[in-house]
Amino acid sequence: MTRQTKRRSMLWALFLTILAGGLNAQGNAVNPLWESAVECIMKYESWHGPEHYPYVAFGHRIRPGERFPSRLTRKEGEQLLRKDLKELCALFRHLGKDSLIL
Repeated sequence: MTRQTKRRSMLWALFLTILAGGLNAQGNAVNPLWESAVECIMKYESWHGPEHYPYVAFGHRIRPGERFPSRLTRKEGEQLLRKDLKELCALFRHLGKDSLIL
């Protein structure tokens, strides 16, 4: 595992821990922790352009079948980051308090 991959994994684990309780039932951001986490990820993950394939925006790994324009706007990247975080939080929510360690 490369150093960058380890760093990325640690960042995601940290923010999933912070965000585990930061969403309401509809998945809307309601917690200042959520906004802080999004800002922190955007700061430390940095921007991934076409030269960073298979990653785009703020660390989104392109999945099979996904298509993105060669250049995303910052707003599109932030929306993609928020979508990814919501999906990951929902994935581990069934673990209740144990989801915090993931």
